[in-house]
Amino acid sequence: MDVPAPVTTLAEAVAGAGGRLYVVGGGVRDWLLGRSASDVDLEVHGLDAEALDRVLASLGTARRVGKVHPVHKLPVPGLGELDVSMPRLERPGTDSVTEAARHRDLTINALLFDPLSREVLDPWGGRADLERGRLAAVDPDTFVRDPLRALRVAGFAARLGFTPCQELVRICRGLDLRDVPAERIREELIKLLQRSTRPSVGFRWIRDLGQAESVLPGLVWTDDDAAAIDRVAGWRGELEEAGLGPYLALCWSVLLVDHPDPEALLARIDLHRIGRWRVRQRILSLLEASPSWPETDADVRALGLVPPAWLALRWCAARDPSLPLAEGLAALDRYGLTSAGPPDLLSGKDLVALGVDPGEALGELLARLRQAWVSGEVRDPEGARTWVLARIGCAVEDDPAP
Repeated sequence: MDVPAPVTTLAEAVAGAGGRLYVVGGGVRDWLLGRSASDVDLEVHGLDAEALDRVLASLGTARRVGKVHPVHKLPVPGLGELDVSMPRLERPGTDSVTEAARHRDLTINALLFDPLSREVLDPWGGRADLERGRLAAVDPDTFVRDPLRALRVAGFAARLGFTPCQELVRICRGLDLRDVPAERIREELIKLLQRSTRPSVGFRWIRDLGQAESVLPGLVWTDDDAAAIDRVAGWRGELEEAGLGPYLALCWSVLLVDHPDPEALLARIDLHRIGRWRVRQRILSLLEASPSWPETDADVRALGLVPPAWLALRWCAARDPSLPLAEGLAALDRYGLTSAGPPDLLSGKDLVALGVDPGEALGELLARLRQAWVSGEVRDPEGARTWVLARIGCAVEDDPAP
């Protein structure tokens, strides 16, 4: 395992104080699977809290978060913040490595790596389960303390392609997620959508683990839905160039096509904004519009009335793989709709300057003007001005009063 130099330095400092530092959790798992480790979580054994504070203080300024099981955040240039924790030891006199790992969710996440000896410690049989592609709980008693772990199991099944063992399925079916905060459920579902090449596997496991009704009430799940969400996952790299929000908006708008009350489900998972993206608003607008695949240039322009047009286009293509997505995206680009809505032809203020009275009639005229752009009757602001003046009884050549 390639351990960053600052981690080795910290391990040596911990060893010098009489303790031992281990890399723990998902980083070790991913390394053994031949994947790049996304996280480097560290656990220090053999030191009390004061001794660990002294070691960390000698290397920088670490901040402590959490009260029951505190974690030290150690800033390291180029690595952000390293999470350094102490083991949970509820059974005095037991081996600290085995006892600490007992509190992890799955055996494949209960592996440790010693950066000094280069040794992998496997107190709960995680390596065997990695080889078998098997998901198993470390300890049923500690696993059930956090019901959200049922969703984590579904996420790992999708991300790794592993299968939960029968005992783990039984445990998860007995968990109650109804009182789990919506924001925790949302974050776990985002991980499922963001980290899986086949998120449909995870959604199927949510159902098979008996958690669909409490987590995703009313969700209709068919083979076509599964294919559609996996198709969207294949576009993730392109979509996330604009941020996570657009990708999630497309995922949920595909998943909720046949849902009887999409607004209620989105409220259940507390999905509103991701960064500057109003994800919930985009999803509901798209579902209400239910656009069709554009067959003509006017159809392409009509997609611009439900911005962003590319979202509507990909929504159609996700549900029907026979549609020519590349051609559709090229058509959007021709009309400047790839990243924006319809062109700003005239504003309400412009219409007032042309002699249109403020009020309901002005709004109606703006809507008709947008439709005129869709049909091709209006192409630019000058054409829009001519179109408006013709409808309010003014001579085209007359200049409006300042």
